[in-house]
Amino acid sequence: MKQIFLAVLTVATVLSISSPARSNQLNDLYNSCYGGNTGSCERLGRLCGQGNARACEYVNTVTRAGIRQINYYCRQRNNHRACNFLHEVDREGGPSNLARLCSQGDGGACNALRVINCYAAENFTRGGRKCGQLD
Repeated sequence: MKQIFLAVLTVATVLSISSPARSNQLNDLYNSCYGGNTGSCERLGRLCGQGNARACEYVNTVTRAGIRQINYYCRQRNNHRACNFLHEVDREGGPSNLARLCSQGDGGACNALRVINCYAAENFTRGGRKCGQLD
């Protein structure tokens, strides 16, 4: 019984030590994705698809920021391309459904996610990086 307890304790200790590393990796991926690195966004998306709830939260945060920035161009700057893009995203079921379609090989869905990511990065840098896809 003592050996089983020690084995469980050892596994719990290893898991508690490795969790912060995974957490730091997720944080790094999130910051990189939010900063405009689509590869990091794709990695977060894959982790989310594998059931990592925190990765899903990060993906949702980035896509909300991108949609918010595109919405700004649509509403505040009367950019019809931005408005049309938002309508298309809604018609396709939102960013989560676009991510699902992209993971199934839909190039248009992947491209739409790249556009959203670019505008999220623009939002993150407070306009320091400009996206021109919807100009």
